[in-house]
Amino acid sequence: AIKSLPAALMDNPKARSRFAREARVLASLNHPNIATIYEELKEAEGVGYLVLEYIPGDTLAERIRRGRLKLEEALTIGLQIAEAVAAAHEHGVIHRDLKAGNIKITPEGKVKVLDFGLAKAVSGETLDQQSTITQPGQVMGTPSYMSPEQARGQPTDERSDIWSFGCVLYEMLTAKVPFKGETISDTMAGILEREPDWQVLPESTPANILVLLRRCLEKDRHRRLQHIGDAVIEIDEKLNLSATAPPVTTTSLGISHPRVPRQLAVWAAACLIVVAVVTSLALWNPWRTSSLPKSQLSRFVINLPQGESIASIGVGSAVALSPDGTRLAYVVRRGNSNHLCLRSLEDFDAKTIQGTEDAQAPFFSPDGNWIGFCAEGKLKKVSLLGGAPQTICETQLSGEGCWLEDDTIVFADGQKYGLWQVTASGGEPKQLTTALKLPRGKREHSHLYPHILPEGKGVLFTISSPGQNLIATFSFETGQYRTLIERGSRAHYVQTGHLIYSLAGDLIAVPFDLKAMKVTGPPLPVVEGVMLSGWYERAHFSVSRNGSLVYIPGGAVPAANGRLVRVDRTGKVEALPFPLGDYQSPRISPDGERLLVVECEPIPQLWVFELVRGSKLRFTDDRGDTYWAIWSPDGKQIVFNSSLGGATMDLYSKPADGSAQEKRLTEHTNQLNLLPKSWADDGKTLIIIQAVDPNTGADIAMLPYDAGGTPQPLINTRFNEFHPMISPSGRWLAYSSDESGRAEIYIKAYPGPGGAIPVTTDGGMEPVWDPSEKELYYRDDTGDKLFKVSILTEPTVQIGSPELLFEGRFLWSSSFWGRNYDISPKGDFFILIEEGEMQPAAQINVVLNWFEELKRLVPTGKD
Repeated sequence: AIKSLPAALMDNPKARSRFAREARVLASLNHPNIATIYEELKEAEGVGYLVLEYIPGDTLAERIRRGRLKLEEALTIGLQIAEAVAAAHEHGVIHRDLKAGNIKITPEGKVKVLDFGLAKAVSGETLDQQSTITQPGQVMGTPSYMSPEQARGQPTDERSDIWSFGCVLYEMLTAKVPFKGETISDTMAGILEREPDWQVLPESTPANILVLLRRCLEKDRHRRLQHIGDAVIEIDEKLNLSATAPPVTTTSLGISHPRVPRQLAVWAAACLIVVAVVTSLALWNPWRTSSLPKSQLSRFVINLPQGESIASIGVGSAVALSPDGTRLAYVVRRGNSNHLCLRSLEDFDAKTIQGTEDAQAPFFSPDGNWIGFCAEGKLKKVSLLGGAPQTICETQLSGEGCWLEDDTIVFADGQKYGLWQVTASGGEPKQLTTALKLPRGKREHSHLYPHILPEGKGVLFTISSPGQNLIATFSFETGQYRTLIERGSRAHYVQTGHLIYSLAGDLIAVPFDLKAMKVTGPPLPVVEGVMLSGWYERAHFSVSRNGSLVYIPGGAVPAANGRLVRVDRTGKVEALPFPLGDYQSPRISPDGERLLVVECEPIPQLWVFELVRGSKLRFTDDRGDTYWAIWSPDGKQIVFNSSLGGATMDLYSKPADGSAQEKRLTEHTNQLNLLPKSWADDGKTLIIIQAVDPNTGADIAMLPYDAGGTPQPLINTRFNEFHPMISPSGRWLAYSSDESGRAEIYIKAYPGPGGAIPVTTDGGMEPVWDPSEKELYYRDDTGDKLFKVSILTEPTVQIGSPELLFEGRFLWSSSFWGRNYDISPKGDFFILIEEGEMQPAAQINVVLNWFEELKRLVPTGKD
């Protein structure tokens, strides 16, 4: 038999290590009841393989499906299994996934134990210690056969195999696993709390085998059978016991059965066995109540393979649980791309869902058979029963969607504000909410993170506004929304009668009356250290209806970790003499001596940095938020947008030396924010973005600088056009558009005539002209790489092939809002914002039966 490792996985260190480890383990175990390995890990044309013994016959699981085994057959097979496991333990190896499916029975009745892929060396004397690639706290194995310590994610030893052996022996005698619930949570709760149903054992089960089973399935491993060799002795003695001695059975021990027990003639020797058995069982207290107690809390972690991390930078939570809590979807980052992975919590391995490159913000359908997600500027769905992803609608999703029982999806569009609803089969979305003006001249920035409320009452969502996020509820019946909680984000309603939401890196719970739609108690923290990223408090957690919780640990990701750096054309990075900060939108002055930067914390404001002296001067105050600004061509004025005037971002101009107050350039009431981007017509015209029209998205417009007034459309389509920049000659406009389904770079004559000429085909954003106008710089749609492309405009337009200039971890703009780098007046260097080093998240915490703890920590008064 050949066991291969696909070529695509040979570069995965964890997969290769596991494969090599299995080869070493199997090669070290020379035993008739363990599958033989003929050749250890080999490689041919990038494919790794093992040559294993071919074993005909059924697995023990297949045999059990035909009915429970007769006592002698079960004991004969059990003896061979125990001997195989004992040999493994003698070699310093535990199996950790012993189950009926890993055991084969040849037509001659020979038992072979398979798949030491989860095996772990327990002694450094025989095998090396490379098995430590599995970290403490990581659950390994199959839930129905897990020992209590495995279910808790604790370190394991040989006694975990003894527990699993007891499960297999019980299963052979009853055709049932001793612990099996409707959900994983139920199964693990049974392992941790409940006793097997001893009454289903055959009446003829010998007393010493019953004692053996109870000792193997003792939850306290210190009182469990300590050596599998003892099981070999017990079973062997029973098989060789003289036929003249009648067995001591479960009936004689007082274990009742629904049928009438037959009378047994008990010999004196058997009576002695009974006395010993009863005494032992009394010491071990085996007859615990069979009533079902409340499920016990269980915690464990899932560690991602080496080379993978959680893609925590995105538009929504990177993790999602299916409604029944059996499956986990998460976004993993490998290299420079994201992929959607699915893992059943009953399985050891996760699988990548094909066709989900660049996926973000997964969420499940109510039946758990579909996953919705965002990718390539589209809302998509993929069936877990098979098939390619399907596009539902075009959108720049902001936060994960919410799949309702009526097969519609509510989502937030990051470039059109408000909540939208679309049928899951596809179609034209309809708008449910619109961001409004708030008291005291404030404004709602956007509506995010919708989550379903039961009984079709509506959805919870987050209102993003300056300085805080609020939790609100939208009613389908009235079409209105109202605020519930003044501080928090990503609220979920759970069946215990609580709202769960994030705040400053913790999960908060508050009692909630669903009928009255109101909070009925104080908020209290229930989970600390949940990863929180982004301005909109994007917390990475998910709760299922059956009480399971998953989250990425880490707490709030510090925002003020950006470093202003100078990067030359070779990619050499030099830090500027300024402290770390939450920076964006750097713009170099026309004379190259000053740098205009937005500092976003605590309130977004403009600062002017002196590049030579290293000093800084605040340019705007906290009367309004300011996000984007540009220098005038002569460097004497700075034009910026601000919420000084109320709900929307208008444009203002102010002398660069601060000698006078700002002058308002626009005053409008159409809810469109204005962003200054470039200059045209020798400084007489501002090129701006209007964002965001519900019908046309982001558009490029012109505004006479001196006259101000109402912007005039320049490029206005049903797609988003953004990041405009006029060339040094003033004759060409470079910009980005998502017309093709992803952001690409285009140029066109300014102000016309002529159509758009594509510059990129593999994604592009943030175009910047070289001062010579012979090259255009841009960043790819991951933000990691900066490219250049040669452009000739005379006598005809000729566009070269993109060339990578350099790459690195720099802040970039994932939307149309603005550009996060600039080029020097001479074109010899760039200013970028180097993102601080953060340890990639590679762990998911799982909590089963969490609702019981939640009710204890935050009583609702109804328990």
